[in-house]
Amino acid sequence: MKLEHIEAVTWKSIWEDWRKNEEESWRVHYTERGFDSWDAWRSRYFEVFDPRKFSWSQYRLEDPLADVPEMFVGPFRGWVPYYEDREQSRFKNIIQHPKFLGDEKDVKVREIVRSFPEKTQLIALRCKDKVMIVEGTHRSCAIALAAQEGLGLESEILIALTDVDEQTFENVVNHVVVVPYAHELKEQV
Repeated sequence: MKLEHIEAVTWKSIWEDWRKNEEESWRVHYTERGFDSWDAWRSRYFEVFDPRKFSWSQYRLEDPLADVPEMFVGPFRGWVPYYEDREQSRFKNIIQHPKFLGDEKDVKVREIVRSFPEKTQLIALRCKDKVMIVEGTHRSCAIALAAQEGLGLESEILIALTDVDEQTFENVVNHVVVVPYAHELKEQV
């Protein structure tokens, strides 16, 4: 993976930028799931891993069309149907999975390819040669799809990255984040 180091960053600054970029666009989604704030909703994704305890840096991906398809999706329940095992949870595998093809996520990813942002940031954990995206899964699938279909992306793709040990990486990989869907909340009432 070819990276150009930009600067050291704090988790607080990563979190604030992430919130600024998506809080409003996901408001209906997280309130339907019973969360009163974006912070409360997104914090659920980090119950097994405290990102504040790690050193983070921001990099520019020099060849995202080659590198991102090889990265792994984070342990999110909504992505589990698209891979058989964790070794098959690379973005290049997900976009070819029969359950993904034609699915609503496939449609959304194709829309993202058509209107990919000029500049975007992914958030990831790295353990040796494995990189797992913990924020930016739809955009990562879009990058993998663009690579597969031979499309260029005129975008600056940044990645906030921290290095973790094998135990931390495996703990995160094997802890599927379960945030209830709106219909599940209604069924519990």
